[in-house]
Amino acid sequence: MEALNRMKLQRNSIEKILLKGYYGFGNFGDDLLMLVAYRLLQSYFPQAKISIFSNFNERLSGFNRQPNYNHYILTIIKCEAELTDWTKKANYDLIVNGGGGVFFDRSHGGLAFTVLNFISRRLGIQNVHRLDRWIRRIFKKSNRLTSDLQIGL
Repeated sequence: MEALNRMKLQRNSIEKILLKGYYGFGNFGDDLLMLVAYRLLQSYFPQAKISIFSNFNERLSGFNRQPNYNHYILTIIKCEAELTDWTKKANYDLIVNGGGGVFFDRSHGGLAFTVLNFISRRLGIQNVHRLDRWIRRIFKKSNRLTSDLQIGL
């Protein structure tokens, strides 16, 4: 919420938002988090176009579902939204990281995620984002999904 409060002055300039989480895998809890976050973003940024990150699609290896399986998300939110995934290259005004397996606590995800979560909490999401951009530049990896601002819920 602190990050949202800092954005009050920029509220009207936020036009494109990406809600990024573990959505579209048929998990009730994750999809409920998505719905709540979507509605909060809608009420806070009524003018913005909100896209939802759903990495479950036929372009991924091991896909064994019907095409458009994740489109049930659109029924849940009862609005038109673009579903996007890691293959899209786009810039957003705001990326909201949260819900559904994006972050792990100490009892899930193994040692690597425990360490990443510890670092994320200590540095803060903005610094983690800066570190990620710096590492990508060093290894000459492109940023597919970029944003002017990021927050973690």
